[in-house]
Amino acid sequence: MNLKPVLGKVLIEVKKQDEKIGNTKLVIPSAAQEKELGFGLCLSGEYKDRQVYFKKYSGDEIEKDGKTIFVVDEEDLLAVVE
Repeated sequence: MNLKPVLGKVLIEVKKQDEKIGNTKLVIPSAAQEKELGFGLCLSGEYKDRQVYFKKYSGDEIEKDGKTIFVVDEEDLLAVVE
């Protein structure tokens, strides 16, 4: 089954963020990691194959092949990691 977004939507494969702070040995506790930002690899649209941040509670979640994929409005993308 292939997914193809429609009407200004993008697919984002959710990635787990690094738990360390920079190059230090400090680790962020899981309770402090809860943010209203999502992070992942954009699978479609203008930002395909680029890592992006998006509004975490803006999209719909889909489980496909053991991966978590969000369907998000393109306007809810906040930043592209370069």
